[in-house]
Amino acid sequence: MMKHIFVATDGSPTAHKAVEFAAEIAAKFGSELTIGHVLHRDSDIDEMAHMAEAEHLVEHAARKSQREFDVPPASMGSLFADIQSGAETARLITVIGDEILARAERRATDIGAKSVHKHSANGKPANAILDMAQEAGADMIVLGHRGLGRVRSLIQGSVSQKVNLHADCTVVSVR
Repeated sequence: MMKHIFVATDGSPTAHKAVEFAAEIAAKFGSELTIGHVLHRDSDIDEMAHMAEAEHLVEHAARKSQREFDVPPASMGSLFADIQSGAETARLITVIGDEILARAERRATDIGAKSVHKHSANGKPANAILDMAQEAGADMIVLGHRGLGRVRSLIQGSVSQKVNLHADCTVVSVR
């Protein structure tokens, strides 16, 4: 029986399926569930735009940014367009990550998971996922087979492949 499940989410549709799958297992077996997100600090704006626009996070990030907009931003690119400060960029990335985690937590509890924790981290996605899972004491890692990574990840190896290769516990890749 799985006592602690770690699920990674990047806000993609496949990650949503992974959260739902992990929450169903946690609910069925009374397992603890930790939902993790790797902050996209090194991602390019196109990758982040796909994440945010897919989940309508632009509006949420714009509200939380406390910036004045003449016209509400329609895309992630326009949200970040006039930012001069690295600190402000980092804060917006954190706001988006927090919202991804909050939405995943709501979905997991709606499904029936009782003990749900959230955690975000910086770093390379596969390494950060492995570290967060280990810190949580997870005996299972659940993640989407294909997230938001760019085409180059196919050449270098995907996050799910790297996690599967290096994890010390069961890894479930959801399609």
